[in-house]
Amino acid sequence: MTKKPLAGSTLLIIIIIITTHGHASAKDCLSTRMSIDSVKQMSRGEREFILIDVRSAKEFELFRIPGSINIPLFAIKTKTILKAKPLVMINEGHRYRQLLEECDALSNFGFTVSVVEGGLYQWKEKGGPLEGDVFAQRELNRIPPQTIFHGRTHENWTLIDVSPSGKSEPGLQNLKVIHLPYSKNLEQFVVGLKAEIRKQKTMPFHSFLIYDEEGTTYEGMEKQIQGAGISNVLYLKGGLEGYRTFEREQINIRQAKDEVKAEKTVKTHKRCATCP
Repeated sequence: MTKKPLAGSTLLIIIIIITTHGHASAKDCLSTRMSIDSVKQMSRGEREFILIDVRSAKEFELFRIPGSINIPLFAIKTKTILKAKPLVMINEGHRYRQLLEECDALSNFGFTVSVVEGGLYQWKEKGGPLEGDVFAQRELNRIPPQTIFHGRTHENWTLIDVSPSGKSEPGLQNLKVIHLPYSKNLEQFVVGLKAEIRKQKTMPFHSFLIYDEEGTTYEGMEKQIQGAGISNVLYLKGGLEGYRTFEREQINIRQAKDEVKAEKTVKTHKRCATCP
């Protein structure tokens, strides 16, 4: 394996692809979270550490932090040499549950581990170097519907509905949803958004996700929000309609599986009915 450390830095970067799921409490890693500024400061100093990117192999191929290496997650525990340096784990910046559980599991195996709050999105926003597909990097703050669907019961998100109507959505009932309509009164909108972000500032690994009906107002809105100095918000790709479409697809898949299972059960009973 070759190493390409960042220029003028003692940072050793190792990219780990997560392939398994843990079930630890992750309490220890909540208390050892690390800010983007802290990681950048460490990379400029003399202290060596290992930065671990836990995204999928496909996502890693699109873009990555310079000098990164790929090692499967299952191999970490077997490479005891990694215990010699602190591990700092990072992902895209909006899914933390699995990352925290894996962090805690590694701690139990004797590794010194922390998790970067803000992920690669905030790394990019704060000037951290990335290499690879520039267009894919621009999508870091666009969250696909499947991420919300699968994480709606356990991720630490606040959803901000910027549509005029603000109707409640049954599929999002497990999440905190705030109605903050985006209108021509930009100052009022920005003041309201900043107020909501301040309320949750003390909550670790908290993400703010903006959505409208169809995801059509994001481009102009994003420029105005960034112009107001707000950079830690994400956007639901395809809006609420995109989420509904994905949710319907998942319901249809589940129903199809249930029908197949029921059909097999009926056939089994019919065969057994003639048994001696």
